[in-house]
Amino acid sequence: SLPYAVVSVTVITALFPSMSRSGTEGDGPAIARALADGLSLAAVVLVPATLLLILLGSPIAILVLAHGHTTHTGAALTGRVLIGFAVGLLPFSAFQMQLRAWLAVHDSRTPMIVNLWITALNLAADVLLYAVLPPEHRVVGLAAGYSLSYAVGTVVFAAKLRGRFVARQRTYVIRTHVRLIVAACVAAVPIELVALAMRHAAGSGATGSLATVAVAAPAGVVTFVLLARRMRIRELEQL
Repeated sequence: SLPYAVVSVTVITALFPSMSRSGTEGDGPAIARALADGLSLAAVVLVPATLLLILLGSPIAILVLAHGHTTHTGAALTGRVLIGFAVGLLPFSAFQMQLRAWLAVHDSRTPMIVNLWITALNLAADVLLYAVLPPEHRVVGLAAGYSLSYAVGTVVFAAKLRGRFVARQRTYVIRTHVRLIVAACVAAVPIELVALAMRHAAGSGATGSLATVAVAAPAGVVTFVLLARRMRIRELEQL
């Protein structure tokens, strides 16, 4: 949640005054441009953050929580819940930025309706997953249902915004996200290999988890940054 908080607050704070001014002036293309820049810029941090939380969620939770009254098993379960929420990190952030575009043109009706559908989908997914999953995985299913609802909401918002605002030039948001995800998938290989080696050498307790996170996370981040540079993702330089 820390990478999300830092990036989303920074980007939204920077973009919303610009989008509000453009909305007041009726400049739809400027809103589209600002939103596209924000989505791409935030993704540069949120994609690798999602990668680290998915692959290292359990070691992170064990490192932070497996002390005092929290058992190793309980901390590991919390780590799996963290993974379920991490899947929705990027869609949730994108949804919040898209929401600001609607508010910039003083349209609160569309976000309200979409939020109602998201809530309904979240409830339906949670009930279904709770019914079909075994008891030890139900809480993870609740997190996954939450992430799924925002993923769908982001797609719905994107489709509606594409019909409402048209940028003067191509924005390449999808291309940037695809490149970032490809870089993250490649960076997952060294993270997983290092994590396996560290767990074999140091175990999966608090000390082993510390060693795993301390070595695997930098290996993945360095690989991701090098690949992103090779792919000429300009938002990396902007960040």
